[in-house]
Amino acid sequence: MRMPGDERSGASRSVRPRGAGGRRFGLAADVEPAAESRQSDRLIFGQLVTRGVRYWRRAIDQALAERGLSQATAMPLLILARLGDDLRQGG
Repeated sequence: MRMPGDERSGASRSVRPRGAGGRRFGLAADVEPAAESRQSDRLIFGQLVTRGVRYWRRAIDQALAERGLSQATAMPLLILARLGDDLRQGG
């Protein structure tokens, strides 16, 4: 599988000894499917993370809406609560 930016034309990624008939030794046939499998796994993982973030955000939005808040109004309140009682204006 050729990656974007790979300027080598026809060159293999690594040098492998050749056997009878010019066929390469090793697991060259297994390398490509494994790389594609990893790429597929990353894609699926990314989709799951994205879906989880959407569900989490929806739950936060619902909890804030029950209290009459939006994310824009809740964030400053959260920051103020984390800073504690020793907060000074302009200092």
